[in-house]
Amino acid sequence: MKKKILYLVFTFNFLFSLLTAILPLIVFSITNSSATSGYVMTVFMVSLLTVRFILFYKYVEPILLNKFGVISYCLGFLLLVFYYDQIIAFYIGSVFLGVGVGVVGPILLTMLTDASSDKKAVSYHNMLMALASATGPVLGVYMLNKLKENMYPILFAMGATMVIVSFLFGKGKVNEEKSESNELNLKAIILNKDYASNLLIFLISSINYGCIIAYLPILLDINDLRIDYFYLAFWICFVLAQIFVPRLGVKFKLPTLLYLFLFVLSVSIMLIGYAGSYWLLLPLGGIFGFGYGALMNVFYSIIAAVNEQRFKADAYSLFGIMSYVGVGIGAFLFSPLAEKSLSLIFVISGIITVVVLIAKYLVDFINIRKKVNGKEKEKCRVNEQ
Repeated sequence: MKKKILYLVFTFNFLFSLLTAILPLIVFSITNSSATSGYVMTVFMVSLLTVRFILFYKYVEPILLNKFGVISYCLGFLLLVFYYDQIIAFYIGSVFLGVGVGVVGPILLTMLTDASSDKKAVSYHNMLMALASATGPVLGVYMLNKLKENMYPILFAMGATMVIVSFLFGKGKVNEEKSESNELNLKAIILNKDYASNLLIFLISSINYGCIIAYLPILLDINDLRIDYFYLAFWICFVLAQIFVPRLGVKFKLPTLLYLFLFVLSVSIMLIGYAGSYWLLLPLGGIFGFGYGALMNVFYSIIAAVNEQRFKADAYSLFGIMSYVGVGIGAFLFSPLAEKSLSLIFVISGIITVVVLIAKYLVDFINIRKKVNGKEKEKCRVNEQ
């Protein structure tokens, strides 16, 4: 069963990364509008988030849920087989694909950890996800340039294999108590200051990635550069961040790392918009990938440090949702600007991150001063007595 799940992990993430790399290019070729790419991505993200929030409250048995998700995923590709040259098909298809991603993405890791007691199972999952995410855009750009007429049937066939594999699983156990506990945990997470403040920062930082997904492929295509090379550099350094950042966490405090990588993210995103050659694009892609991966690692480490153990799993899930929310906001927020200046989108996105960085620092500084003043006052009272 573990091998089947790992196949689904790789194929699902491969198709997802492939599609996100070339979707803006396809939409732009049909409509000749950069803004439309943002609108299609917004529909995709809204569909994804809707199903994720529903599942946060309503428990469904994982194997059954996985079947529903891969079927929806496959239907999105099937629609494009017949109507690949009509923009309405991409809006409708993005709903099917968004529902599929919203369901399948988180459920595969749950199925894998339930099916295997091997501690390396999560590592296998992460390595396959990174490999698929790095190689998917390469094949996507190749198919778009060389196999455009046959591209959609091939993608549908790959999706169909996921459906077949999903129906080879047996029945799982149903947990009726999950729905109620999730609702209580969601409220507790949102009301907890330790979670909520970092949740907001992660949301803002994910807007940068939303700009990358929705608008960078078009900008690079205009400059005769390839998005797949950018994603390759991005994902290689994203994986490296997962290796090296935990080591940095031993030497430096997590808030310090948070400031550092927010700064790295903001500077790199501003420069990416003006990368006119691979000599600049690839290093910036690597720096941005390392910064984004490092931030994700830091945020998850902050969650792990909070004492409420029973809320941690749902906090991880909610942080994952916020990454998608940020991507959706990034795609939609800058769509009016896309027709005027694609490069300016990345500059403004970086400026927003800088503002968040400064606000975060000021809030932390004020809180530290309050604690210091409180301790000094308490010390004075003790001395007076």
